[in-house]
Amino acid sequence: MGRSVDVDVIDGSRCSVGRRRGQDGVTLVEMLVAIAILAILSVSATVGLTTLLTTSSRADLQSRTDAVVNGFGEVLKQIDYVGCATPSQYQQAFTHYEAALAPKERLLQRSDATVDITGLNAGTRCGENVDAGVQVINIRATVGSRSRAAQIVKRDPNASPNGPTAVIDTPVPQTGAGDVLYTVALTAKGSSASLGILRLDWDCGASAYVDASHSRTYTTYSLDDPTVLCTYAASAAATTATASLTVTDYGLATANATRSITVPAWASPPTGPSAKFTFAQASSSPLGPTYNPSTATFDASTSMSPSGSDLTYRWDFGDASSGGLNTSTLLKPTHVYYSPGTYTVTLVVTDDIGLYASVSHSVTVANSGKVSPVVTFFATPDNGVVPQTVSFNTTGTMAKSVGAVLVPSSYQWNFGDGQVGSGAAPTHLYSAAGTYTVTLTVTDSLGNVAATSRSVTYGAVVLPPGFTLTDAAGELAHDGHFYFAWTNVARSPGDTVTYTIEVQVTAGCLAFGSKSREVAAGAAGSNQTYDFRVSWPASNVCLGSRYKYRVQTKRVSATDGTTVISWSAWSTPFTIGHT
Repeated sequence: MGRSVDVDVIDGSRCSVGRRRGQDGVTLVEMLVAIAILAILSVSATVGLTTLLTTSSRADLQSRTDAVVNGFGEVLKQIDYVGCATPSQYQQAFTHYEAALAPKERLLQRSDATVDITGLNAGTRCGENVDAGVQVINIRATVGSRSRAAQIVKRDPNASPNGPTAVIDTPVPQTGAGDVLYTVALTAKGSSASLGILRLDWDCGASAYVDASHSRTYTTYSLDDPTVLCTYAASAAATTATASLTVTDYGLATANATRSITVPAWASPPTGPSAKFTFAQASSSPLGPTYNPSTATFDASTSMSPSGSDLTYRWDFGDASSGGLNTSTLLKPTHVYYSPGTYTVTLVVTDDIGLYASVSHSVTVANSGKVSPVVTFFATPDNGVVPQTVSFNTTGTMAKSVGAVLVPSSYQWNFGDGQVGSGAAPTHLYSAAGTYTVTLTVTDSLGNVAATSRSVTYGAVVLPPGFTLTDAAGELAHDGHFYFAWTNVARSPGDTVTYTIEVQVTAGCLAFGSKSREVAAGAAGSNQTYDFRVSWPASNVCLGSRYKYRVQTKRVSATDGTTVISWSAWSTPFTIGHT
C-alpha cells in the first residue's frame, strides 16, 4: 500500500503509539475510508476520492474526520524536512501542496473541512539553531462539528542523531536516618536525548516498600517532571538498594542507568500491631424452619497499631468447600456458614510498614437438621433472535444438607413463556421475541427447597435498519454503481445472516431488467456499505433512467433452520446520474 503513516493519536495528556477509538471501536466505513485515502495519497492517484469524502451520506462525520487527519499526516511526511521549523512553515507547505493538485485530488474537498498544525517540538536546542533531526508535530483535522487530534513524528533523512544518555542524580533523603520507612527523591536532570525524551521509566528496585501509598515503578515524561520518590523499609542494620532508570527517546532508542541507595538502620526496633477480633452468630430462615444456616458477624475493631498507622485486614473464614466467599478485607465482615461443622477463622492485620500479626478462633455451626440447596444455572445462548433453541445447565447446583442428594426429578423449570420442564439439562424453544424470566426450583432428597431466576432476551429477525441508497452513478460504456448502507441486524451465536438486494429499472433503459445480489452481513450492530456494481456488457445502466430497489434478510441457524424475512417495500424511483 506504499508508505505507512506514523501517526500517534493523542489520549488527552500523553501520546501512545497506535491509533485509538472510543468504546464503540473502529467502524467498517471508517476503516475503508482511512485505508483508501492513505493508499490514494501514497501512489499520487486520487480517482474516487470525491466518492470517499463527499458522496456517502452514511459515512459519519467522525469517520470522515479520521480519514482527513490520517491523510494530513501522510502529506506532512512527504513534505521536505525543514530544520527547526515553525508550524506556519509546514502549514504553508501543505497549502502549496494542495493548490498544485486538481480539485478532485485534494484532501480538503468539503467546505467545512480544515486541518491545522497546533504545535511543533523540534528539540531543546533550536534556540542555538541546532535541529535534533526529528520533529514531533501536533495536528488537528475538523469536519463539520467533529475533530480529531493526532501526533506525527517527522525525521530528517540526512540526520544521524545520537541516542539518549541516562543519569540518576544524587538521591535526596526525604526522611531522617533511623526512621522505619526511609524515602529518597530521585531526579534525572543529568540525562539527555538529542531527539527529545519520549519517556523515563523508573524502578526503585526489588527491596522497595510497596503499599497503597508507595510504588516500586514510575513513568515520567520529561526532565522537568516532579521527582520520583522511592521508599524502603529499614532493618536492624544498614542495607543497600538499587534503583534503575531507562530513558527512551523519540527514535525509540534507550539508555539505562542504576544508582545505589544506602538505607540507614532503624533507630529502635518498630513495634508491630496486635490482632484481635470478636464474633457473634445468628440464624436466618428465609425459606422457613427447615432452612437454618448460621450467619456470623466479625469485628476487628479491637486490633491495635502502636505506631498509630492504618491497618489492613485479611480474613479467612475456613470453609472453602462451602461454595461461599471464603475471604474478606473488611473491618467488620459478615459470613454465612451453610453446613454444620467447626471452622477455624483467621485474621491477619498489617500496618503501613509491612509488620503484621494474626489470630485465629473456632466457629462451631450446629447440625440444625436441614440446609437448603445451592441453586445456579446458565442459559446458552442467553440472547439472540427467535426461533431460538436454548440449552440450560445446572453446573454449580448442589445439595447442602448432610446426606441429601439431588436426582433429575429434583429440578423444576418455569421458562417464563407459559411452558414448564424438568431435568438437570433441558432445552427449550422460544418462538416469540421478548424478555423471559426463567426460574429453577430445586428440591433435595430431604425435602429442602431453593429457587433462583435469571432473565433471557431474544429479538426477532428483521430487515437491516436504516437500509438506504447513498448514491447512484453511471460511467462510460454504461457501467453503473448503486451504493447502499445499513446497520447489521442482531443474530444468535453461530448464525449466518445475508441480505438480498434487488435493483429494477422502471423507466428508460429497460434492457437492464432486474438484478439481485446476496451480501454477507457484518457483525451485529455494525455499519456496512456495499457497491452494487453492474458492468458492461452484463446490461445497460443508462444515464437518466429510473430505478427502484428493495431488500430482504435471510438467517440460517445450525439449530433452528432458516428464517427469511419478506421483501421490504420498493423504494421511491430515482434517476441515475453521471460520474
